[in-house]
Amino acid sequence: VRPRETGASRDARDIAAVLEAIEFSYDPPWPAAARRPEIENDEIVQPPNTVISYACQLYGRPVLKLTGSIRAEDGIGSDVIRDAEVAVALLSASGDERVLFREKLENLLRADGRITLNMELGDHAHQPVLLSLSFTAPAAKDAACSLRWRGRILYERPRPVVPAITRSKWNILVILFDTLRADHMSPYGGPIPTPHMQALADRGVVFTHAFANSAWTRPVVTSILTGVYPAAHRTLTNRTAPPQDLVFFPERLRAHGYRTLAVSHNGNFSKGLGCDRGFDQFVEIFRHAATYLKQRKRGPQALATWYWSAFIKPFLDARDGRPFLVYVHAIDPHHPYDAPEPYGSRFLGQLRGNRWRTDMGPGETVPAVFRLVNAGLMRLSPEDIAFLKAQYNGEVAYMDDFLGTLLGFFSQNGLLEDTLVVFLSDHGEGFLEHGTLNHGNDVYDTTLHVPLIMVLPRELRRQGRVEHPVELVDIAPTILDLVGAEALPDAQGHSLLADLLAPGEQAGSDGPTFAMHGSDEGYLTEQVAVRLGRWKLVREQHAARAYRTELFDTQSDPTEQIDRWPAELVRGKTLEQILRRHLRSCAARAPQPEPAAPEELDDETLRNLRGLGYVE
Repeated sequence: VRPRETGASRDARDIAAVLEAIEFSYDPPWPAAARRPEIENDEIVQPPNTVISYACQLYGRPVLKLTGSIRAEDGIGSDVIRDAEVAVALLSASGDERVLFREKLENLLRADGRITLNMELGDHAHQPVLLSLSFTAPAAKDAACSLRWRGRILYERPRPVVPAITRSKWNILVILFDTLRADHMSPYGGPIPTPHMQALADRGVVFTHAFANSAWTRPVVTSILTGVYPAAHRTLTNRTAPPQDLVFFPERLRAHGYRTLAVSHNGNFSKGLGCDRGFDQFVEIFRHAATYLKQRKRGPQALATWYWSAFIKPFLDARDGRPFLVYVHAIDPHHPYDAPEPYGSRFLGQLRGNRWRTDMGPGETVPAVFRLVNAGLMRLSPEDIAFLKAQYNGEVAYMDDFLGTLLGFFSQNGLLEDTLVVFLSDHGEGFLEHGTLNHGNDVYDTTLHVPLIMVLPRELRRQGRVEHPVELVDIAPTILDLVGAEALPDAQGHSLLADLLAPGEQAGSDGPTFAMHGSDEGYLTEQVAVRLGRWKLVREQHAARAYRTELFDTQSDPTEQIDRWPAELVRGKTLEQILRRHLRSCAARAPQPEPAAPEELDDETLRNLRGLGYVE
């Protein structure tokens, strides 16, 4: 097999293939002589001798309610009713199958021709199940006869309880380090000490399972600013920008009396893409490249001092006592992993693997090498990968000291005690755990699992860890909720204020999280993921056709190496159903993203994006 010829990859090598499964389907998808179940006027129309299955997640005290009806025009005669039977079965995630209900149709019909079924499903609360509704009628010969159903599942799902507080116009400081993996930091059990990140975590709330909603900066930042999922805002490729009709949370803060500043070093969060909406000042560090490189080489303290003295302090001094939003998007530890000494070699030890650099030809960039590796045209040894990780960790250590210095300036000026501090990353980084380097390649947790630490103002401050999954679409709703500003009209995320005020004590925080990655490459259109508790489903699709689905138990298999899709039918189908509903909901509300061809950006923004590997 040559993958390039199948359209599944750019790989042109001859490779062997192992056939794992075959799925047969009708083409047309249903026998021409038979009627298939369908939706008509919000009712399920079920022909005889068919089974309708529905996978779903149950919560507290679940009850299945079904109402059915027969209409004269449906053509069901007394002989059909006499022999017909209705049954409801349940298949649990453990493989246990139970018939919940089975009865003759004539015993179910009321005088008005209606059917009412109520079934308690409490034995399966907080579990995924596959429900099947069968209608058998051996005497049915008229293809027009059918039952009409309406159904719903009722359950109790406690809402997070927010302790009573007075919303105030607290200052807000958002610090985002690009490409920072959570598992390379001390608060998340990382391999190197990051004392300043740890000190921040000790003062506030650590969200241990925080996930980005996409695999690279532009769609993730759009979700952070708007609280909208990538499947809805559709800012998925480097030829799109955030839709103009979506409101950014800084716009709400400015209308609420705030002064707002952004300091960005990534062209995917730039004025050229319209990301400055709601900011009084928007500083683009890449327009000060010479000064940046000079200060960076001097060390993290010098770099943080420059950020503070050149941009942040003048802004704060001119705000006339009004509350502030300062949003810092720092570029490191994004590649090329070239932290100045002593950070660059701090974790190398005896490692000498440097193939990822020495194999570069004239004029190649680090991103070009990544693309060669990702396309299978260059191979790295385990020592090469260890070398890469060591250099990456040097960047993390450098940025840890940068963080400590920057926060020190806010503290020395008496600004931290009345400030909400949000520390996060936009995405992680892959080191061949799933066959690729870098990010923007997939929706596995090496890319999606990010740090999220929040420190409330001292008057409200709590410490602790929140273990249930949260998403970056939750950032904007949380900030606006805390300060009492008007909510975003299109936000799909949820406020995390209850978790911040009572970390680890909230019930009912067990909803799904979602991610989507779009590609400009013709062989792959989209990757999507849904997570519910410990289970995660990943689906790749080419055009409108799904061609690979994977299911992982992230608790027993945190590196997502063992595909459980064939074995865990109920869990997989439940997550698939949740994902389909999410995508339908997003498609129904999706605004039109703004066109943003790279060649239309100014030279400095384009140079920044090219250096980061986002454009050729």
